[in-house]
Amino acid sequence: MDQKQLCDSMIDEKNKIINDFKLELKQKDDSFVKTLKRYADDIDLLIERMKDQFFNMRKFYLDELNNVEVRLFSFARISLFSISHRSPNLSP
Repeated sequence: MDQKQLCDSMIDEKNKIINDFKLELKQKDDSFVKTLKRYADDIDLLIERMKDQFFNMRKFYLDELNNVEVRLFSFARISLFSISHRSPNLSP
């Protein structure tokens, strides 16, 4: 082989290595993009579950507050009724 052929062979080998690196880089980029999309989907799912949990807890607490208010109102009514029957001198 003469010097030109050796140089051409070396350049071809260099180009092959460069192309291999480019292909590997593209594969890694594609894998990274897929991973980011999966993370975005996971985060969207997490946000949706957090929203559902928030609304469920809000409904639970509103129902519980309503129950407490009803019990308190009933207790106050019973107490006032009881007081009014014990003290005939009190008139509205």
